[in-house]
Amino acid sequence: VEILNEESSAIGGIVGIISTGKILDCSNFGDVSTEGRHCGGIMGVTHTEEGCYAGVERCVNTGNISGYDRIGGIAGKLGGHIKKCYNEGQITGTSEDIGGICGQLETTNGGTICNTYNKGKVIGGTKVGGIIGAVYTNTKEANINNNYSVGIIEIQGAVEYVGGTIGVISTS
Repeated sequence: VEILNEESSAIGGIVGIISTGKILDCSNFGDVSTEGRHCGGIMGVTHTEEGCYAGVERCVNTGNISGYDRIGGIAGKLGGHIKKCYNEGQITGTSEDIGGICGQLETTNGGTICNTYNKGKVIGGTKVGGIIGAVYTNTKEANINNNYSVGIIEIQGAVEYVGGTIGVISTS
């Protein structure tokens, strides 16, 4: 999948956008590329409004994923959970919120990332992590456990908010 439009958003190897429900037992082996945001190997984005909660379980991405911001091996922007998933593709974002599993986790309705791993290289500008680029815990806590990343992290530009697991956790 290649989208050549800066305004593009919600691009996924399996699903572009989901409000509620689960994506189970899926694999993406193809590259996903956009000049826009919210791009992931399995899904682009979940709605984070009150009452929306989606999950991804037992999914695999081996394709290379690239975009502007909120880019992840499994999900670009998540308001829900990712469990028992892994990424082996290279993840590249030219701006912020870039992660091997999830670019941005927002916990309006709760958020969990557990039992995942990343083996792919992660390249980004700022807020870059081997598992999650940025976590925003505004009303509910984030549950992040039993994850690991062995992929190389490469920063393009000034080094700011970079972590082997999580780039930044913000309570705002």
